[in-house]
Amino acid sequence: PFDFVQGRNGIGICGIPGRSKTEGFFIAVLQKTDSTPKSASLSKHANKSLQFQKDTKDISEFVHTEHSNFYLWNNQLLAIPTRFNNECLLLQDKMHLIKWGVNIGELSRKGLIPDHDLIMNHTLRRTFQTVELEESQAVKYLHGDTFQLPSNTPNGFVAPTFQNEPLGWVKNIGNRFNNHYPKEYRIRMRVD
Repeated sequence: PFDFVQGRNGIGICGIPGRSKTEGFFIAVLQKTDSTPKSASLSKHANKSLQFQKDTKDISEFVHTEHSNFYLWNNQLLAIPTRFNNECLLLQDKMHLIKWGVNIGELSRKGLIPDHDLIMNHTLRRTFQTVELEESQAVKYLHGDTFQLPSNTPNGFVAPTFQNEPLGWVKNIGNRFNNHYPKEYRIRMRVD
Protein backbone atom coordinates (compact mmCIF):
# COMPACT_ATOMS: atom_id res chain seq x y z
CA PRO A 1 0.00 0.00 0.00
CA PHE A 2 3.00 2.33 0.40
CA ASP A 3 4.99 3.65 -2.56
CA PHE A 4 8.38 4.62 -1.14
CA VAL A 5 11.05 6.65 -2.92
CA GLN A 6 14.80 6.22 -2.46
CA GLY A 7 16.39 9.09 -0.52
CA ARG A 8 19.17 11.35 -1.74
CA ASN A 9 22.47 9.63 -2.51
CA GLY A 10 20.77 6.29 -1.97
CA ILE A 11 20.40 6.90 1.76
CA GLY A 12 17.07 6.16 3.39
CA ILE A 13 13.57 6.05 1.99
CA CYS A 14 10.87 8.68 1.76
CA GLY A 15 7.11 8.44 2.00
CA ILE A 16 5.82 11.23 -0.23
CA PRO A 17 2.32 12.69 0.19
CA GLY A 18 0.15 11.81 -2.79
CA ARG A 19 2.18 8.71 -3.67
CA SER A 20 1.59 6.98 -0.36
CA LYS A 21 -1.12 7.31 2.26
CA THR A 22 0.96 9.55 4.49
CA GLU A 23 1.73 13.16 5.26
CA GLY A 24 5.37 12.49 4.40
CA PHE A 25 8.32 11.08 6.31
CA PHE A 26 11.92 9.96 5.96
CA ILE A 27 13.43 6.76 7.35
CA ALA A 28 17.14 5.98 7.61
CA VAL A 29 19.21 3.50 9.59
CA LEU A 30 22.52 4.65 11.01
CA GLN A 31 25.29 2.20 11.71
CA LYS A 32 28.28 2.99 13.86
CA THR A 33 31.50 1.99 12.07
CA ASP A 34 34.02 2.64 14.85
CA SER A 35 33.80 0.57 18.02
CA THR A 36 35.76 2.98 20.23
CA PRO A 37 33.53 5.27 22.26
CA LYS A 38 33.98 8.95 21.62
CA SER A 39 34.04 11.33 24.54
CA ALA A 40 33.29 15.00 24.36
CA SER A 41 34.34 17.67 26.77
CA LEU A 42 33.27 21.20 27.48
CA SER A 43 35.24 24.03 25.92
CA LYS A 44 37.10 26.44 28.20
CA HIS A 45 34.51 29.16 27.49
CA ALA A 46 31.59 26.79 27.98
CA ASN A 47 28.30 27.98 29.35
CA LYS A 48 29.33 31.56 30.11
CA SER A 49 25.68 32.59 29.70
CA LEU A 50 24.56 30.05 32.32
CA GLN A 51 24.36 30.71 36.03
CA PHE A 52 23.84 27.69 38.27
CA GLN A 53 21.20 28.42 40.93
CA LYS A 54 22.12 26.84 44.27
CA ASP A 55 19.51 28.76 46.23
CA THR A 56 16.08 27.37 45.34
CA LYS A 57 14.03 28.83 48.19
CA ASP A 58 12.36 31.40 45.87
CA ILE A 59 11.07 28.67 43.58
CA SER A 60 10.36 25.86 46.04
CA GLU A 61 6.73 26.93 46.46
CA PHE A 62 6.17 26.31 42.72
CA VAL A 63 8.59 23.47 41.90
CA HIS A 64 9.73 20.11 43.26
CA THR A 65 13.47 20.77 43.49
CA GLU A 66 14.72 17.31 44.49
CA HIS A 67 15.64 15.80 41.09
CA SER A 68 16.56 18.88 39.06
CA ASN A 69 19.33 21.41 38.69
CA PHE A 70 18.35 25.00 38.01
CA TYR A 71 20.09 27.48 35.74
CA LEU A 72 19.50 31.10 34.88
CA TRP A 73 19.76 31.48 31.08
CA ASN A 74 18.64 34.54 29.08
CA ASN A 75 16.72 35.87 32.12
CA GLN A 76 14.78 32.60 32.37
CA LEU A 77 15.06 30.02 35.11
CA LEU A 78 15.41 26.52 33.64
CA ALA A 79 15.11 23.09 35.23
CA ILE A 80 17.34 20.28 33.97
CA PRO A 81 16.97 16.71 35.29
CA THR A 82 19.96 15.94 37.52
CA ARG A 83 20.66 12.66 35.73
CA PHE A 84 21.01 14.46 32.35
CA ASN A 85 22.86 17.50 33.66
CA ASN A 86 26.24 16.78 32.02
CA GLU A 87 24.69 15.89 28.66
CA CYS A 88 22.55 19.03 28.66
CA LEU A 89 25.52 21.26 29.50
CA LEU A 90 27.55 19.63 26.71
CA LEU A 91 24.76 20.17 24.18
CA GLN A 92 24.33 23.76 25.31
CA ASP A 93 28.07 24.31 24.82
CA LYS A 94 28.39 22.66 21.41
CA MET A 95 25.14 23.73 19.76
CA HIS A 96 23.09 26.87 19.33
CA LEU A 97 20.02 26.04 21.40
CA ILE A 98 16.87 28.09 21.17
CA LYS A 99 15.07 26.28 23.96
CA TRP A 100 16.20 23.62 26.40
CA GLY A 101 15.09 22.32 29.76
CA VAL A 102 11.77 23.22 31.34
CA ASN A 103 11.25 26.95 31.62
CA ILE A 104 10.25 27.55 35.24
CA GLY A 105 9.79 31.28 34.88
CA GLU A 106 11.45 34.64 35.21
CA LEU A 107 13.01 35.86 38.44
CA SER A 108 11.97 39.41 39.23
CA ARG A 109 12.35 41.71 42.23
CA LYS A 110 9.00 40.50 43.56
CA GLY A 111 9.81 36.80 43.14
CA LEU A 112 9.18 34.20 40.46
CA ILE A 113 6.84 34.88 37.55
CA PRO A 114 5.95 31.29 36.59
CA ASP A 115 6.09 30.22 32.95
CA HIS A 116 3.49 28.24 31.03
CA ASP A 117 5.98 25.32 30.68
CA LEU A 118 5.88 24.82 34.44
CA ILE A 119 2.10 24.44 34.68
CA MET A 120 2.16 21.89 31.85
CA ASN A 121 4.88 19.77 33.51
CA HIS A 122 3.17 17.34 35.91
CA THR A 123 6.40 16.07 37.48
CA LEU A 124 7.96 19.41 38.38
CA ARG A 125 5.06 21.54 39.52
CA ARG A 126 3.83 21.59 43.07
CA THR A 127 0.21 21.79 44.16
CA PHE A 128 -0.94 25.38 44.07
CA GLN A 129 -4.05 27.49 44.14
CA THR A 130 -6.51 26.76 41.34
CA VAL A 131 -9.81 28.13 40.14
CA GLU A 132 -12.19 25.90 38.17
CA LEU A 133 -13.62 27.55 35.04
CA GLU A 134 -16.78 26.82 33.13
CA GLU A 135 -16.42 25.98 29.44
CA SER A 136 -17.28 29.50 28.25
CA GLN A 137 -14.79 31.03 30.70
CA ALA A 138 -12.09 28.53 29.67
CA VAL A 139 -12.55 29.47 26.00
CA LYS A 140 -12.37 33.18 26.89
CA TYR A 141 -9.20 32.53 28.91
CA LEU A 142 -7.60 30.65 25.99
CA HIS A 143 -8.60 33.54 23.71
CA GLY A 144 -6.83 36.01 26.03
CA ASP A 145 -9.98 37.75 27.28
CA THR A 146 -10.70 38.70 30.86
CA PHE A 147 -13.83 38.03 32.88
CA GLN A 148 -14.86 38.04 36.51
CA LEU A 149 -13.27 35.31 38.63
CA PRO A 150 -15.18 33.90 41.62
CA SER A 151 -14.93 36.13 44.68
CA ASN A 152 -13.18 33.42 46.74
CA THR A 153 -10.23 33.23 44.29
CA PRO A 154 -6.99 33.93 46.21
CA ASN A 155 -4.73 36.80 45.19
CA GLY A 156 -1.44 36.12 43.41
CA PHE A 157 -0.63 33.47 40.82
CA VAL A 158 -3.49 31.02 40.37
CA ALA A 159 -3.92 28.22 37.84
CA PRO A 160 -7.27 28.27 36.03
CA THR A 161 -8.45 24.73 35.35
CA PHE A 162 -11.11 23.17 33.17
CA GLN A 163 -12.32 19.72 34.22
CA ASN A 164 -9.40 19.65 36.70
CA GLU A 165 -6.77 20.12 33.97
CA PRO A 166 -4.61 23.26 34.33
CA LEU A 167 -4.74 25.71 31.42
CA GLY A 168 -2.06 28.22 32.40
CA TRP A 169 -1.55 31.05 34.88
CA VAL A 170 -3.42 34.16 35.91
CA LYS A 171 -2.33 36.73 38.44
CA ASN A 172 -5.36 37.65 40.48
CA ILE A 173 -5.23 41.25 41.69
CA GLY A 174 -8.55 41.29 43.51
CA ASN A 175 -11.14 42.91 41.26
CA ARG A 176 -9.40 41.81 38.02
CA PHE A 177 -6.67 39.45 36.79
CA ASN A 178 -3.76 39.47 34.37
CA ASN A 179 -3.96 36.68 31.81
CA HIS A 180 -0.54 35.00 31.52
CA TYR A 181 -1.56 32.55 28.79
CA PRO A 182 1.15 32.83 26.07
CA LYS A 183 0.09 35.06 23.18
CA GLU A 184 1.43 32.61 20.58
CA TYR A 185 -0.89 29.86 21.92
CA ARG A 186 -4.08 31.92 22.10
CA ILE A 187 -7.19 31.16 20.11
CA ARG A 188 -7.30 33.68 17.26
CA MET A 189 -10.79 33.14 15.93
CA ARG A 190 -13.63 35.18 17.35
CA VAL A 191 -15.27 33.65 20.41
CA ASP A 192 -18.50 34.88 21.97
